[in-house]
Amino acid sequence: GAFGRFCQHRRVAKVASARAPFVRVMTSPVAAGQGLPVVTVTKIIDHSHLNADGMLSLSTLLKWMDITACLAAELHCRKMSVTISMDEVSFPAEEYGKVAVGQALLLRGQVNNAFNTSMEVGVLVTSEALGTGATATVCLAFFIFVAIDESGGKARVEPVVPVTFEEQHEFALAAERRKVRIKRRQVEKTMASRLLPSPPVSPVTLRSSAVRSSQFGSTSAARTSRRSWVGARAQETLQSMDTTQLVLPHHANHHGNTFGGQIMAWMAEFASILSSRQAKASLAGGRPAGAVQVHIEAIDALHFISPSKTGDRISLHGHVTRVFGTSMEVEISVRAYDVAGGQESARHINNGFLVVQVLGGDGQPLALRPSRADMTGDDPESRPRHEAAASREAVRALRRQMGSLQVHTSAILPSYYLHCGQRAVALLLRHVRGCGSRGLPCRRAP
Repeated sequence: GAFGRFCQHRRVAKVASARAPFVRVMTSPVAAGQGLPVVTVTKIIDHSHLNADGMLSLSTLLKWMDITACLAAELHCRKMSVTISMDEVSFPAEEYGKVAVGQALLLRGQVNNAFNTSMEVGVLVTSEALGTGATATVCLAFFIFVAIDESGGKARVEPVVPVTFEEQHEFALAAERRKVRIKRRQVEKTMASRLLPSPPVSPVTLRSSAVRSSQFGSTSAARTSRRSWVGARAQETLQSMDTTQLVLPHHANHHGNTFGGQIMAWMAEFASILSSRQAKASLAGGRPAGAVQVHIEAIDALHFISPSKTGDRISLHGHVTRVFGTSMEVEISVRAYDVAGGQESARHINNGFLVVQVLGGDGQPLALRPSRADMTGDDPESRPRHEAAASREAVRALRRQMGSLQVHTSAILPSYYLHCGQRAVALLLRHVRGCGSRGLPCRRAP
Protein backbone atom coordinates (compact mmCIF):
# COMPACT_ATOMS: atom_id res chain seq x y z
CA GLY A 1 0.00 0.00 0.00
CA ALA A 2 0.89 3.68 0.17
CA PHE A 3 2.45 3.30 3.62
CA GLY A 4 4.66 0.46 2.37
CA ARG A 5 5.86 2.51 -0.59
CA PHE A 6 6.60 5.43 1.76
CA CYS A 7 8.71 3.20 4.03
CA GLN A 8 10.56 1.74 1.06
CA HIS A 9 11.28 5.23 -0.25
CA ARG A 10 12.63 6.34 3.14
CA ARG A 11 14.89 3.26 3.35
CA VAL A 12 16.32 3.79 -0.15
CA ALA A 13 16.79 7.52 0.47
CA LYS A 14 18.63 6.77 3.72
CA VAL A 15 21.05 4.38 1.96
CA ALA A 16 21.63 6.83 -0.91
CA SER A 17 22.35 9.70 1.46
CA ALA A 18 24.81 7.58 3.40
CA ARG A 19 26.76 6.79 0.24
CA ALA A 20 26.60 10.25 -1.31
CA PRO A 21 26.05 13.27 0.95
CA PHE A 22 24.79 15.43 -1.92
CA VAL A 23 21.69 13.21 -2.16
CA ARG A 24 20.41 14.27 1.25
CA VAL A 25 18.87 17.50 0.00
CA MET A 26 16.56 15.45 -2.22
CA THR A 27 14.60 14.07 0.73
CA SER A 28 13.44 17.52 1.82
CA PRO A 29 10.07 18.90 0.68
CA VAL A 30 10.16 20.61 -2.73
CA ALA A 31 7.91 23.21 -4.23
CA ALA A 32 5.25 22.28 -6.77
CA GLY A 33 6.40 22.43 -10.38
CA GLN A 34 10.00 21.54 -9.63
CA GLY A 35 11.73 18.54 -11.17
CA LEU A 36 14.23 17.67 -13.88
CA PRO A 37 13.53 19.70 -17.06
CA VAL A 38 12.28 17.51 -19.92
CA VAL A 39 11.81 18.17 -23.65
CA THR A 40 10.32 15.70 -26.15
CA VAL A 41 10.93 15.94 -29.90
CA THR A 42 8.96 13.75 -32.34
CA LYS A 43 9.80 12.78 -35.92
CA ILE A 44 8.18 10.61 -38.59
CA ILE A 45 10.67 8.42 -40.45
CA ASP A 46 10.52 8.69 -44.24
CA HIS A 47 12.76 7.43 -47.03
CA SER A 48 14.96 10.54 -46.94
CA HIS A 49 16.08 9.57 -43.42
CA LEU A 50 17.49 6.18 -44.49
CA ASN A 51 21.00 5.33 -45.61
CA ALA A 52 22.05 3.14 -48.54
CA ASP A 53 21.51 -0.01 -46.43
CA GLY A 54 17.90 0.91 -45.68
CA MET A 55 18.62 1.75 -42.03
CA LEU A 56 17.99 5.04 -40.25
CA SER A 57 20.90 7.35 -41.10
CA LEU A 58 23.06 7.80 -38.02
CA SER A 59 24.06 11.25 -39.25
CA THR A 60 20.40 12.32 -39.21
CA LEU A 61 19.78 10.78 -35.80
CA LEU A 62 22.82 12.52 -34.26
CA LYS A 63 21.54 15.89 -35.46
CA TRP A 64 18.13 15.26 -33.92
CA MET A 65 19.69 14.11 -30.64
CA ASP A 66 21.89 17.20 -30.40
CA ILE A 67 18.87 19.46 -31.03
CA THR A 68 16.85 17.66 -28.35
CA ALA A 69 19.65 17.93 -25.80
CA CYS A 70 20.14 21.62 -26.59
CA LEU A 71 16.42 22.34 -26.15
CA ALA A 72 16.41 20.64 -22.74
CA ALA A 73 19.58 22.44 -21.60
CA GLU A 74 18.31 25.87 -22.68
CA LEU A 75 14.91 25.19 -21.14
CA HIS A 76 16.62 24.83 -17.79
CA CYS A 77 19.23 27.58 -17.87
CA ARG A 78 17.26 30.00 -20.11
CA LYS A 79 20.51 30.97 -21.79
CA MET A 80 22.22 29.92 -24.99
CA SER A 81 24.09 26.65 -24.50
CA VAL A 82 26.74 24.82 -26.50
CA THR A 83 27.66 21.13 -26.71
CA ILE A 84 30.88 20.22 -24.92
CA SER A 85 30.85 16.44 -25.20
CA MET A 86 28.77 13.37 -25.85
CA ASP A 87 29.51 9.90 -24.51
CA GLU A 88 28.06 6.63 -23.33
CA VAL A 89 25.99 6.10 -26.48
CA SER A 90 25.49 2.75 -28.20
CA PHE A 91 23.52 1.76 -31.28
CA PRO A 92 22.81 -1.99 -31.03
CA ALA A 93 22.43 -3.28 -34.58
CA GLU A 94 19.49 -5.53 -33.74
CA GLU A 95 17.36 -2.75 -32.19
CA TYR A 96 18.65 0.01 -34.46
CA GLY A 97 17.85 -1.97 -37.60
CA LYS A 98 14.18 -2.28 -36.61
CA VAL A 99 13.49 1.44 -37.12
CA ALA A 100 11.36 1.55 -40.27
CA VAL A 101 9.73 4.06 -42.59
CA GLY A 102 6.41 5.29 -41.24
CA GLN A 103 7.34 4.86 -37.59
CA ALA A 104 7.45 7.74 -35.15
CA LEU A 105 10.72 8.52 -33.41
CA LEU A 106 10.46 10.06 -29.95
CA LEU A 107 13.51 11.81 -28.54
CA ARG A 108 13.26 12.65 -24.83
CA GLY A 109 15.86 15.00 -23.38
CA GLN A 110 16.21 15.41 -19.64
CA VAL A 111 18.63 17.56 -17.63
CA ASN A 112 19.90 15.05 -15.08
CA ASN A 113 22.11 17.45 -13.10
CA ALA A 114 23.67 20.91 -13.25
CA PHE A 115 27.23 21.76 -12.17
CA ASN A 116 27.94 25.49 -11.83
CA THR A 117 28.23 26.30 -15.56
CA SER A 118 27.55 22.90 -17.17
CA MET A 119 24.70 20.42 -17.38
CA GLU A 120 24.37 16.72 -18.15
CA VAL A 121 21.49 15.99 -20.52
CA GLY A 122 20.33 12.45 -21.16
CA VAL A 123 18.61 11.75 -24.47
CA LEU A 124 16.51 8.59 -24.80
CA VAL A 125 15.37 7.66 -28.31
CA THR A 126 12.41 5.31 -28.80
CA SER A 127 10.51 4.22 -31.89
CA GLU A 128 6.75 3.75 -32.07
CA ALA A 129 4.75 1.82 -34.66
CA LEU A 130 1.80 4.12 -35.27
CA GLY A 131 -0.49 1.29 -36.35
CA THR A 132 -0.01 -0.95 -33.33
CA GLY A 133 1.40 1.44 -30.75
CA ALA A 134 4.32 -0.91 -30.05
CA THR A 135 7.44 0.90 -28.82
CA ALA A 136 11.12 -0.04 -28.75
CA THR A 137 14.22 1.67 -27.39
CA VAL A 138 16.72 2.75 -30.06
CA CYS A 139 19.56 4.31 -28.08
CA LEU A 140 20.54 6.42 -25.07
CA ALA A 141 23.22 9.12 -24.89
CA PHE A 142 24.60 11.62 -22.40
CA PHE A 143 25.49 15.15 -23.50
CA ILE A 144 27.36 17.85 -21.60
CA PHE A 145 26.28 21.43 -22.30
CA VAL A 146 27.76 24.70 -21.07
CA ALA A 147 25.67 27.85 -20.72
CA ILE A 148 27.13 31.02 -22.25
CA ASP A 149 26.38 34.66 -21.50
CA GLU A 150 26.02 37.62 -23.86
CA SER A 151 29.79 38.11 -24.01
CA GLY A 152 30.40 34.50 -24.99
CA GLY A 153 31.78 33.45 -21.61
CA LYS A 154 30.52 30.72 -19.34
CA ALA A 155 27.38 31.57 -17.40
CA ARG A 156 26.33 30.17 -14.05
CA VAL A 157 23.56 27.56 -14.12
CA GLU A 158 20.91 27.20 -11.45
CA PRO A 159 20.80 23.76 -9.78
CA VAL A 160 18.07 21.31 -10.69
CA VAL A 161 15.74 19.96 -8.00
CA PRO A 162 14.74 16.32 -8.53
CA VAL A 163 11.37 15.27 -7.10
CA THR A 164 10.62 11.62 -7.79
CA PHE A 165 12.86 8.76 -6.74
CA GLU A 166 13.74 8.10 -10.41
CA GLU A 167 14.84 11.71 -10.79
CA GLN A 168 16.87 11.52 -7.59
CA HIS A 169 18.54 8.39 -8.91
CA GLU A 170 19.50 10.07 -12.19
CA PHE A 171 20.65 13.18 -10.31
CA ALA A 172 23.02 11.15 -8.11
CA LEU A 173 24.43 9.03 -10.93
CA ALA A 174 25.03 12.08 -13.13
CA ALA A 175 27.31 13.41 -10.40
CA GLU A 176 29.21 10.11 -10.36
CA ARG A 177 29.54 10.07 -14.14
CA ARG A 178 31.01 13.57 -13.91
CA LYS A 179 33.77 12.23 -11.64
CA VAL A 180 34.65 9.60 -14.22
CA ARG A 181 34.78 12.21 -17.01
CA ILE A 182 37.01 14.52 -14.98
CA LYS A 183 39.41 11.71 -14.13
CA ARG A 184 39.49 10.58 -17.73
CA ARG A 185 40.37 14.08 -18.92
CA GLN A 186 43.20 14.18 -16.40
CA VAL A 187 44.53 10.87 -17.71
CA GLU A 188 44.25 12.13 -21.29
CA LYS A 189 46.26 15.25 -20.52
CA THR A 190 48.91 13.26 -18.69
CA MET A 191 49.32 10.75 -21.49
CA ALA A 192 49.22 13.42 -24.19
CA SER A 193 52.13 15.20 -22.51
CA ARG A 194 54.15 11.98 -22.40
CA LEU A 195 53.20 10.43 -25.73
CA LEU A 196 55.77 7.68 -25.25
CA PRO A 197 55.37 4.03 -26.21
CA SER A 198 54.34 1.96 -23.23
CA PRO A 199 54.57 -1.78 -22.49
CA PRO A 200 51.84 -4.00 -23.91
CA VAL A 201 48.51 -3.40 -22.25
CA SER A 202 46.97 -6.02 -20.01
CA PRO A 203 43.23 -5.24 -19.88
CA VAL A 204 41.68 -4.82 -16.48
CA THR A 205 40.94 -8.08 -14.69
CA LEU A 206 37.35 -8.87 -15.53
CA ARG A 207 35.31 -11.99 -15.65
CA SER A 208 36.69 -14.17 -18.40
CA SER A 209 33.42 -13.89 -20.31
CA ALA A 210 33.66 -10.10 -20.35
CA VAL A 211 37.20 -10.19 -21.74
CA ARG A 212 36.15 -12.63 -24.44
CA SER A 213 33.21 -10.39 -25.25
CA SER A 214 35.45 -7.34 -25.67
CA GLN A 215 37.92 -9.13 -27.93
CA PHE A 216 35.79 -11.50 -29.95
CA GLY A 217 32.13 -10.64 -29.37
CA SER A 218 30.07 -13.74 -28.63
CA THR A 219 31.64 -17.10 -27.80
CA SER A 220 30.69 -18.56 -31.18
CA ALA A 221 32.18 -15.54 -32.95
CA ALA A 222 35.35 -16.04 -30.89
CA ARG A 223 35.73 -19.61 -32.14
CA THR A 224 35.11 -18.53 -35.72
CA SER A 225 37.57 -15.65 -35.38
CA ARG A 226 40.32 -17.78 -33.89
CA ARG A 227 39.93 -20.50 -36.52
CA SER A 228 39.77 -18.19 -39.50
CA TRP A 229 42.39 -15.56 -38.84
CA VAL A 230 45.22 -17.73 -37.51
CA GLY A 231 47.75 -18.07 -40.26
CA ALA A 232 45.99 -15.58 -42.51
CA ARG A 233 47.97 -12.83 -44.15
CA ALA A 234 47.56 -9.67 -42.08
CA GLN A 235 47.16 -6.23 -43.56
CA GLU A 236 50.33 -4.17 -43.68
CA THR A 237 49.00 -1.09 -41.89
CA LEU A 238 45.87 0.23 -40.23
CA GLN A 239 43.90 2.53 -42.49
CA SER A 240 43.93 6.33 -42.24
CA MET A 241 42.56 9.09 -44.45
CA ASP A 242 41.65 12.79 -44.61
CA THR A 243 38.71 14.77 -45.90
CA THR A 244 37.60 18.42 -45.92
CA GLN A 245 34.15 19.98 -45.62
CA LEU A 246 32.96 23.57 -46.11
CA VAL A 247 30.66 25.13 -43.48
CA LEU A 248 27.71 26.61 -45.37
CA PRO A 249 24.99 28.84 -43.89
CA HIS A 250 22.55 25.95 -43.40
CA HIS A 251 25.20 24.17 -41.28
CA ALA A 252 25.09 26.94 -38.64
CA ASN A 253 23.05 26.79 -35.44
CA HIS A 254 21.03 29.53 -33.78
CA HIS A 255 24.23 30.89 -32.22
CA GLY A 256 25.90 31.45 -35.59
CA ASN A 257 28.48 28.68 -35.02
CA THR A 258 28.71 25.36 -36.84
CA PHE A 259 25.94 23.09 -35.58
CA GLY A 260 27.42 20.43 -33.29
CA GLY A 261 25.10 17.82 -34.74
CA GLN A 262 26.50 18.56 -38.19
CA ILE A 263 30.07 18.01 -36.98
CA MET A 264 28.98 14.68 -35.47
CA ALA A 265 27.22 13.75 -38.72
CA TRP A 266 30.38 14.40 -40.76
CA MET A 267 32.40 12.33 -38.29
CA ALA A 268 29.95 9.42 -38.51
CA GLU A 269 29.96 9.45 -42.32
CA PHE A 270 33.75 9.67 -42.38
CA ALA A 271 34.11 6.80 -39.90
CA SER A 272 31.85 4.63 -42.08
CA ILE A 273 34.04 5.20 -45.16
CA LEU A 274 37.27 4.60 -43.26
CA SER A 275 36.03 1.43 -41.54
CA SER A 276 34.71 0.08 -44.86
CA ARG A 277 38.23 0.31 -46.29
CA GLN A 278 39.68 -1.39 -43.21
CA ALA A 279 37.09 -4.16 -43.39
CA LYS A 280 38.28 -5.21 -46.84
CA ALA A 281 41.72 -5.97 -45.39
CA SER A 282 40.64 -7.27 -41.98
CA LEU A 283 37.82 -9.69 -42.81
CA ALA A 284 38.92 -13.10 -41.58
CA GLY A 285 38.77 -15.76 -44.26
CA GLY A 286 38.33 -13.24 -47.08
CA ARG A 287 35.31 -11.27 -48.22
CA PRO A 288 32.12 -13.34 -47.75
CA ALA A 289 29.45 -13.73 -50.37
CA GLY A 290 26.59 -11.28 -50.19
CA ALA A 291 26.34 -7.73 -48.94
CA VAL A 292 28.68 -6.42 -46.26
CA GLN A 293 27.91 -3.24 -44.32
CA VAL A 294 29.55 -1.30 -41.52
CA HIS A 295 27.55 -0.23 -38.49
CA ILE A 296 28.66 2.31 -35.89
CA GLU A 297 28.00 0.36 -32.74
CA ALA A 298 28.96 3.00 -30.18
CA ILE A 299 30.48 6.43 -29.68
CA ASP A 300 32.89 6.13 -26.78
CA ALA A 301 33.76 9.79 -26.27
CA LEU A 302 33.30 12.86 -28.42
CA HIS A 303 34.65 16.24 -27.28
CA PHE A 304 33.97 19.74 -28.64
CA ILE A 305 37.07 21.81 -27.96
CA SER A 306 36.39 25.10 -29.76
CA PRO A 307 33.76 26.48 -32.17
CA SER A 308 33.84 27.03 -35.92
CA LYS A 309 31.72 29.28 -38.09
CA THR A 310 30.20 29.68 -41.53
CA GLY A 311 32.89 29.83 -44.21
CA ASP A 312 35.41 27.75 -42.25
CA ARG A 313 37.02 24.70 -43.80
CA ILE A 314 36.58 21.61 -41.64
CA SER A 315 39.44 19.14 -41.99
CA LEU A 316 38.87 15.63 -40.62
CA HIS A 317 41.73 13.20 -40.07
CA GLY A 318 40.79 9.66 -39.15
CA HIS A 319 42.65 6.46 -38.46
CA VAL A 320 41.75 2.99 -37.29
CA THR A 321 43.48 2.66 -33.93
CA ARG A 322 42.88 -1.06 -33.43
CA VAL A 323 40.95 -4.00 -34.89
CA PHE A 324 39.33 -6.42 -32.43
CA GLY A 325 37.66 -9.76 -33.06
CA THR A 326 34.32 -8.40 -34.28
CA SER A 327 34.79 -4.63 -34.21
CA MET A 328 37.30 -1.83 -34.73
CA GLU A 329 37.95 1.52 -33.07
CA VAL A 330 38.22 4.66 -35.19
CA GLU A 331 39.65 7.95 -33.89
CA ILE A 332 38.72 11.14 -35.73
CA SER A 333 40.41 14.49 -35.13
CA VAL A 334 38.73 17.63 -36.51
CA ARG A 335 40.41 20.97 -37.31
CA ALA A 336 39.00 24.22 -38.67
CA TYR A 337 40.64 27.05 -40.63
CA ASP A 338 39.45 30.04 -42.66
CA VAL A 339 40.29 30.89 -46.25
CA ALA A 340 42.64 33.74 -45.29
CA GLY A 341 44.75 31.81 -42.79
CA GLY A 342 44.88 28.57 -44.74
CA GLN A 343 45.84 25.23 -43.27
CA GLU A 344 48.69 26.82 -41.33
CA SER A 345 46.08 28.48 -39.08
CA ALA A 346 44.10 25.29 -38.48
CA ARG A 347 42.88 24.88 -34.89
CA HIS A 348 41.79 21.69 -33.17
CA ILE A 349 38.01 21.80 -32.59
CA ASN A 350 36.88 18.23 -32.03
CA ASN A 351 38.03 14.71 -31.25
CA GLY A 352 36.16 11.44 -30.91
CA PHE A 353 36.36 7.64 -30.74
CA LEU A 354 33.82 5.48 -32.56
CA VAL A 355 33.38 1.70 -32.40
CA VAL A 356 32.39 0.10 -35.71
CA GLN A 357 31.12 -3.39 -36.49
CA VAL A 358 31.16 -5.16 -39.86
CA LEU A 359 27.87 -6.95 -40.54
CA GLY A 360 27.06 -9.67 -43.04
CA GLY A 361 23.96 -9.99 -45.13
CA ASP A 362 22.12 -11.61 -42.21
CA GLY A 363 22.87 -8.64 -39.97
CA GLN A 364 25.30 -10.61 -37.77
CA PRO A 365 28.84 -9.35 -36.97
CA LEU A 366 31.59 -10.82 -39.12
CA ALA A 367 34.88 -12.06 -37.68
CA LEU A 368 37.88 -9.76 -38.17
CA ARG A 369 41.60 -10.42 -37.84
CA PRO A 370 42.76 -8.56 -34.70
CA SER A 371 45.48 -6.04 -35.46
CA ARG A 372 49.01 -6.13 -34.07
CA ALA A 373 51.29 -3.35 -32.95
CA ASP A 374 53.61 -3.93 -35.93
CA MET A 375 50.78 -2.95 -38.29
CA THR A 376 50.76 0.65 -37.12
CA GLY A 377 53.21 1.94 -39.71
CA ASP A 378 55.89 4.61 -39.38
CA ASP A 379 53.84 7.16 -37.44
CA PRO A 380 55.43 7.33 -33.93
CA GLU A 381 52.00 8.00 -32.41
CA SER A 382 50.40 4.90 -33.96
CA ARG A 383 51.82 2.31 -31.57
CA PRO A 384 50.76 4.22 -28.41
CA ARG A 385 47.32 4.71 -29.99
CA HIS A 386 47.09 0.99 -30.68
CA GLU A 387 47.91 0.20 -27.05
CA ALA A 388 45.57 2.89 -25.74
CA ALA A 389 42.70 1.38 -27.72
CA ALA A 390 43.05 -1.81 -25.66
CA SER A 391 42.55 0.16 -22.45
CA ARG A 392 39.50 1.91 -23.84
CA GLU A 393 38.05 -1.43 -24.95
CA ALA A 394 38.68 -2.81 -21.47
CA VAL A 395 36.71 0.10 -19.99
CA ARG A 396 33.91 -0.51 -22.48
CA ALA A 397 33.89 -4.21 -21.56
CA LEU A 398 33.64 -3.29 -17.89
CA ARG A 399 30.72 -0.97 -18.62
CA ARG A 400 28.99 -3.70 -20.64
CA GLN A 401 29.54 -6.13 -17.78
CA MET A 402 27.89 -3.66 -15.41
CA GLY A 403 25.04 -2.96 -17.81
CA SER A 404 26.37 0.43 -18.89
CA LEU A 405 25.82 0.06 -22.61
CA GLN A 406 22.62 -1.94 -22.37
CA VAL A 407 19.38 -0.13 -23.09
CA HIS A 408 16.78 -0.84 -20.41
CA THR A 409 13.27 -0.12 -21.65
CA SER A 410 11.67 -0.43 -18.23
CA ALA A 411 12.96 2.87 -16.86
CA ILE A 412 12.73 6.53 -17.81
CA LEU A 413 16.12 7.71 -19.04
CA PRO A 414 17.92 4.73 -17.47
CA SER A 415 21.50 5.47 -16.53
CA TYR A 416 24.36 3.13 -17.32
CA TYR A 417 24.67 2.02 -13.71
CA LEU A 418 20.99 1.48 -13.02
CA HIS A 419 21.38 -2.04 -11.66
CA CYS A 420 24.57 -1.64 -9.67
CA GLY A 421 24.52 1.95 -8.38
CA GLN A 422 27.41 3.94 -7.05
CA ARG A 423 29.59 0.95 -6.15
CA ALA A 424 29.83 0.15 -9.86
CA VAL A 425 30.69 3.76 -10.65
CA ALA A 426 33.44 3.64 -8.04
CA LEU A 427 34.80 0.45 -9.64
CA LEU A 428 34.98 2.10 -13.05
CA LEU A 429 36.55 5.21 -11.53
CA ARG A 430 39.29 3.11 -9.95
CA HIS A 431 39.97 1.46 -13.28
CA VAL A 432 40.15 4.80 -15.09
CA ARG A 433 42.73 5.92 -12.53
CA GLY A 434 44.69 2.74 -13.21
CA CYS A 435 44.70 3.37 -16.95
CA GLY A 436 47.02 6.34 -16.45
CA SER A 437 50.05 4.06 -16.51
CA ARG A 438 48.74 2.12 -19.51
CA GLY A 439 48.01 4.97 -21.89
CA LEU A 440 44.22 5.32 -21.93
CA PRO A 441 43.95 7.90 -24.71
CA CYS A 442 47.34 9.21 -25.71
CA ARG A 443 46.89 11.53 -28.66
CA ARG A 444 48.58 14.88 -28.37
CA ALA A 445 46.10 17.72 -28.88
CA PRO A 446 47.27 19.67 -31.96
